[in-house]
Amino acid sequence: MPKAVFIFEFKINKTAEEAIAQIKSLQYHLRFAQKDSNGTIIGVSFDIENRCVGDWKTELV
Repeated sequence: MPKAVFIFEFKINKTAEEAIAQIKSLQYHLRFAQKDSNGTIIGVSFDIENRCVGDWKTELV
């Protein structure tokens, strides 16, 4: 997928929404965006107590 950009932010015991908010506030998606590319930001929350992914969220940018 040469024209696709995926930006991940991982959080432990926080929400996927907080991960997405960090990507947006620090403008990671703008730094790595390429002209004529499709961008997706992905926030992932790990639940350390249950040792698994708690939730995840994606947004197109």
